[in-house]
Amino acid sequence: MVRLAGLIALVCLAGCATAPIPVGEPLSDASAADGRYISWHEHMIDGPLISGLPVTGGDGLIMTDIDGDGDLDVYAGGYIRLGRMGWFANPRDAAGAWTRHEVSRRIRGMFDMFVAIDLDADGDTDFVGTRGNANTFDGVFWLEQARGTEPARVFQPARPDDSREMPLPARDRAGG
Repeated sequence: MVRLAGLIALVCLAGCATAPIPVGEPLSDASAADGRYISWHEHMIDGPLISGLPVTGGDGLIMTDIDGDGDLDVYAGGYIRLGRMGWFANPRDAAGAWTRHEVSRRIRGMFDMFVAIDLDADGDTDFVGTRGNANTFDGVFWLEQARGTEPARVFQPARPDDSREMPLPARDRAGG
């Protein structure tokens, strides 16, 4: 790929048997209040090529400091075949890898809305969220963050009877 004057890239398809096809985005003409131009640099947080797992949809997404280190982490929920909730620890470096921590993967349930709040006033971030597409398990829920000195189950459902939990890949059982 060759960059020409910052406007287009030339891509050879089919072994360059034909002329290159111009693709790409134009230069930014948007500017901030200080006069500097605004552009966007994509950094991958998760996907099949990073974690080996298909992304299960991005129905719910919120940024907040989950681990108490002062930076913004990402909490996400979704649903494609499996309801899934997890969070990604911010590496504090644009070149660093975001560490994924699975919270729950269920057969039924679309986790699609989250509000970050310290609901129990214990100093950590909790979430209030909604769950849909799960029949009798639909509703509004409080996801309380619990911290302790000993390892504990990652997710403890509120109901004794819930949709089936799916096992996490081996690398996610340890949190990353």
